[in-house]
Amino acid sequence: MSFRELRNLTEMMRSLGYHRLISMENFRTPNFQLVADILDWLIRRYDPSVHLPDDIDDERMRVEFIKRAVEIVATRTRLKLNPKKLYGADGYAAQELLKLAMLLRDAKQAATALPEEEEVGTTLQSKLHDLKATRQLCSQIVETGASLHDLLLKEPDLRKGRASALHFLDAMSRNLDSNSEHDVVSEQVVAQLVRQDTQLQDLKKMCEELQRDEKSTEQKIKKKRQDLDRLNKQLSRLVSVRPQFMDEYEKLEKELERLYDQYLERFRNLDYLEHELDTLNREEQEKMEENERALKRMQKRLREEEWRLLRGEGDDDLMEEPRKRGGRGGKRSQSRQKNHPTGGVGGGGAVMYGSMDGGDESDSEGTDLSEEIVSGSEDPPISMGENSSDEDILEESDDDSVGNDDELGLARGKGFGFR
Repeated sequence: MSFRELRNLTEMMRSLGYHRLISMENFRTPNFQLVADILDWLIRRYDPSVHLPDDIDDERMRVEFIKRAVEIVATRTRLKLNPKKLYGADGYAAQELLKLAMLLRDAKQAATALPEEEEVGTTLQSKLHDLKATRQLCSQIVETGASLHDLLLKEPDLRKGRASALHFLDAMSRNLDSNSEHDVVSEQVVAQLVRQDTQLQDLKKMCEELQRDEKSTEQKIKKKRQDLDRLNKQLSRLVSVRPQFMDEYEKLEKELERLYDQYLERFRNLDYLEHELDTLNREEQEKMEENERALKRMQKRLREEEWRLLRGEGDDDLMEEPRKRGGRGGKRSQSRQKNHPTGGVGGGGAVMYGSMDGGDESDSEGTDLSEEIVSGSEDPPISMGENSSDEDILEESDDDSVGNDDELGLARGKGFGFR
């Protein structure tokens, strides 16, 4: 920011016809309202159809306003404005506004300089036709500027040589009668010729070496081509000839496919059978566990009944059960009477009589108690040996757990001994 730029901006805005007076002091501090108003007026002066947002109260709307204005100026006028400087709304923003004001000032001056009869459309058409030439001139200007920059960088090194050459020419012009300068020039020319001859001999040697290398390379290439042709012919022969083992190979390949199909089929069958076997084993294991649980329940129940009989409890219940069961209970009592005679000893098994009381009177009282249990109840005596009948125990369990066929089937295969 400089005083000259602020002054130019105020003068240009006054010449363009801006409706407000602009002072150089307006840009000493940030004044976004003034910058936004000037920017909007300049853009509308350039293109009246452009519409910019009017709300610039908050920060977001101000950023949107600056962004929109910069985009319009870049697309319409090809001017690149710095949005950060414009948003600062200080003297640096005046620099950016000055670019657009100068464009409008130049356009106004060009319009006044044109003849009245010339139309603007014709001028634009002629400029469009010269666009290609203008682009070529621009590229040429860029290239010339780059070469000029490189030459200027070499100027410090070339200045000494140029100064010595000028000094030598001045000496020759002042001393025309003397041949010292001419001798120096001739010596330099002879030395330059000698150097050129040496370089020429070196170049000739290099050319001869290159020719030799070229010949050797051509011979190598020719040899390689011959080898390549020979190998191609050999390859074509090998491709056309059918190997001797090809028939056996195809036969073995078919046999392998057949065996692989059999392997897959057997593997699937084996996997299926293993699955079925696992299923059956699992079901059998579940059945065995269920049977074990049923046997344990039966053993527990029979043990409790044995203890009740040994303690002399539940006589009334034992007398009433056959009456409730009906004819089946009578059949069971008959079968028990056949297996267990009245004497208490028979059938090959040992029958226990007595009570749990001790003393001398245990024999007589035990005899009376055992006779009363045998004669008064339908249940058989307790079996303590292997020859006792297990069917009576199973028939009794059948009456207590009606419908449990699995337990009866397992009970018939085993005898129960109680300690």
